[in-house]
Amino acid sequence: MDLKEIEKQAKRIMDDFLKALKEVDEDMDFSIKRDEFTRAEGRANCDEDFRKRFLENAPRKNKEKIIMEKGKWI
Repeated sequence: MDLKEIEKQAKRIMDDFLKALKEVDEDMDFSIKRDEFTRAEGRANCDEDFRKRFLENAPRKNKEKIIMEKGKWI
C-alpha cells in the first residue's frame, strides 16, 4: 500500500468517525467519577518478565538493548 492510498484510507476513517459523532446525543454524560485523581508516588510494580518479553518482541536488538529508528517499529 503506498502513502497516497494510506492517506485516503485515513481520511475516510476520520470522515466516518465525524459522521458517527454527529449522531451521538449531545446531552449524554460521559464523565467518570473517581475517588482519587492521581497515582500514589513511588516506583510502579513491574512484571518480572517484561524485559524478556519486550526484547523478544523487538525486531532488532543487541544484547539487552533494542535497535530502532526514531518513530519506527518494523
